[in-house]
Amino acid sequence: METDSLPTSRPINVESTNPADIFLMFDAITYHKDAVLIRMINMFLGDQIFQQGIRSYLKKFSYNSATQHDLWQYLTQATNNTIDVEHIMTGWTDQAAYPVVDVKRTYTKTDQQQLYDWILPNPNYFGIYRTKYSSGNFHLIITQLQTNHTHIPTISRSAVIDDTFALSHILLVNATEAYRLIGYLKNERDLVLWITALSSMNRQEYLLGDNEIFSEVQQYFLELILPLYNSIGWTSINQSIDWRQALLQPKVLSAVFSYGYPECIDTARSFFRQRYLNPVQNLIPNSLRRVIYCIVVREGSEEEFQFLWNRSKNELVPSEMVNLLDGLACTKDRSRIV
Repeated sequence: METDSLPTSRPINVESTNPADIFLMFDAITYHKDAVLIRMINMFLGDQIFQQGIRSYLKKFSYNSATQHDLWQYLTQATNNTIDVEHIMTGWTDQAAYPVVDVKRTYTKTDQQQLYDWILPNPNYFGIYRTKYSSGNFHLIITQLQTNHTHIPTISRSAVIDDTFALSHILLVNATEAYRLIGYLKNERDLVLWITALSSMNRQEYLLGDNEIFSEVQQYFLELILPLYNSIGWTSINQSIDWRQALLQPKVLSAVFSYGYPECIDTARSFFRQRYLNPVQNLIPNSLRRVIYCIVVREGSEEEFQFLWNRSKNELVPSEMVNLLDGLACTKDRSRIV
């Protein structure tokens, strides 16, 4: 939903007769938001009705053109006209952005707020909306995460973090609440969750810029990710054995480096030293090369930069060329690449 939150966002359904405008519609809104909307429709119609409606729609309009009205009509017919799909979906397709659902829960004096009394109104992130939680419910969610985070499904944990940070950016949630929410990440190991968390953390750093608390926030983020860093290490992970950890490893190493962790920088330099002393045979694991090249260029001298630059001039393997160019782009000296 990041693209849809920008001022440049647009509705999915846009009338246009200009070929140039039509070309511009092949974007993230068309492909990504449409896909999520289809998933949401499948959720409230159910698999059987949804598939029946889609089959009828595709059969009717195969090798032909159609409009969103046609799709809504056939999905409605699949429900025996008990659900007006067009009435539900028009607001989602004819308006830009997404709604924010403010969930408020009132507790009486006789209520006992137990650990499992929290409410997540958007299970598995089926709905395209942000959720803002009342203080009491939000604190119960934090307590649950700190006590046993796996009791909340992975996608739902990811959604809470994504929503909370996104709403903090527009001042609907205090940023300190977002920081409190992710305090449990020291015990988190899931790939999907960490991709969301790292994205939120990176965005937060970008927004802070030169703010005086920037270094403190970075130190806090480092404390959260260090247990995972120490667990995942630098040993190359076989994707055929554990593809999730293999995908997560370079993201974790890159994040820890960005937070300035000395041990991470020293280890990357040690790997690179092997490469430097043996130019013919590259002993750096392929999955870690981009991260290592970036670290040594960022923290190194002209010597490291020139070594990788010279290698790029003769590199014939496309994937390695990408690794080299990405690493070279990490230099602090703009005059080297401009």
